Amino acid sequence: MGNSSSFRYLRLENNKLTVTLPKSLDQLSVLEDFHIYNNGLEGAVTESHFSELTQLKDFTAYGNNVTLKVNENWIPPFQATYMEIGRWNIGPLFPMWLRTQKMITQVDISDGGIQGEVPTLFWNLSSQTQYLNLSHNQFVGEVPIISIPSWLVGNGDAPWLMYLGSNKFSGPLPLISTTVAELDLSNNSFSKGLSNFLYEAKNGSYKLEILNLGRNYLSVEIPDCWMNWPNLRVLIMRDNNLIGGIPRSIKFLIDLRSFDFRKNRLNGPFPSSLENCTKLNKMDLAENVFVGQLPSWLGMRFPTLIVLILRSNKFDGELPQELCHLKDLQILDLGNNTFGAIILRCISNFSAIVKGKMVLDDDT
Repeated sequence: MGNSSSFRYLRLENNKLTVTLPKSLDQLSVLEDFHIYNNGLEGAVTESHFSELTQLKDFTAYGNNVTLKVNENWIPPFQATYMEIGRWNIGPLFPMWLRTQKMITQVDISDGGIQGEVPTLFWNLSSQTQYLNLSHNQFVGEVPIISIPSWLVGNGDAPWLMYLGSNKFSGPLPLISTTVAELDLSNNSFSKGLSNFLYEAKNGSYKLEILNLGRNYLSVEIPDCWMNWPNLRVLIMRDNNLIGGIPRSIKFLIDLRSFDFRKNRLNGPFPSSLENCTKLNKMDLAENVFVGQLPSWLGMRFPTLIVLILRSNKFDGELPQELCHLKDLQILDLGNNTFGAIILRCISNFSAIVKGKMVLDDDT
């Protein structure tokens, strides 16, 4: 590799390389972009591998089995824009050298065995990061406001993606900038309610499309202010302690594809606010305390519904025959309710369910 010192772009991604990165990598002094992600690289990468890479801008190397061994006070010779080393063994200490990267816009240090709090200086740096993946580590503490500097707002069309799931973050949910398009805070210890987080949005200006708050300790009722989040396509609130009903303003989420509120303490009749969400592919309300009969429009308003899971509630009465119109359905789970004895006459119409799954427990 050292004999090819004129390389500016080197792309070896998505192969089956199982070697260790050679130390002669440092001889590629004009290298700007190095893509070697999704291979099987092993061994250690040290400061010497980067010692002469002063022009490096894009180092995309996630999905390998590599250990990064650098001094705690290491200052890289480059100023990278992309630094993606997810699944590398980086920890247990936070990689403080990231603070020196003033031009960085994409960071992936997920699944890196990192523990402790994220340094405040890094949160300040992350405000210019369009892609931030800290997931699957053991970070603790609160997450501050995720804000974007005014000089970066509107800078290009790239969405802002933030993945902080599967850590030990706690405290209230952070406030976010209007430019964030995807936010994953799932599988943490965030607590309290949703009011501050949701009511901060004004005039429908938020661009959020994917919101995953599942597997936390969120409680109290769901605020009725979803009209401020009109771009949502995926909404996941499963495995929390939410109470009350589904608010009426959910009807404004007309682009919603996935609606997952499984395993909370929600109650009341089947939420009529979902009637406007006609693009749904997945609806999961299982393990709550919803009651009453299923409305007939449930089978008429969702022509693309693939997954319908309502198990372990208190629904009763006869199943509406209009469910026969859900011809794209692949998973239907109505188990552990108290529906009447009449079975749908049109089960044979669910042609897609032959390759999927239907659950009608003895208790149904």
